[in-house]
Amino acid sequence: MRFNVTAVVVSYNREQLLGECLDGLAVQTRPADRVIVVDNASTDHALQVAHEHPIDADVIALPHNVGGAGGFCAEGMQGGSGRPESRPRRSWHRPLRVDHGR
Repeated sequence: MRFNVTAVVVSYNREQLLGECLDGLAVQTRPADRVIVVDNASTDHALQVAHEHPIDADVIALPHNVGGAGGFCAEGMQGGSGRPESRPRRSWHRPLRVDHGR
C-alpha cells in the first residue's frame, strides 16, 4: 500500500528559515507528494520565498496571523480547501523515525 505524504509548513516572518525548510524538504529520500506553505500574513519576504522556491509548494496566504496551530489546523490540514471532508481520518498518522545522527 502506498501512502501520500503532504508536508505542511506554517510560516510567519521567517523568510530565511522558510527557505532552509523547503530546501530540506526537497532533498528527502522519500519526498513529499505535496507541500503546502501557510503564510501567516508575513511582513517580510517569506511569501515571495514560498512562491519562488523550486519545490513548487501550494501557497496559502492568510490575510492575518492566526498562529501556528491555526495555520496548521485550519488551513494546512484542509489543504486550503476549507472543506471538513478534506481533513485526515483519525488513523492518518504513522510513527516517524527521527535520526539525529547518533
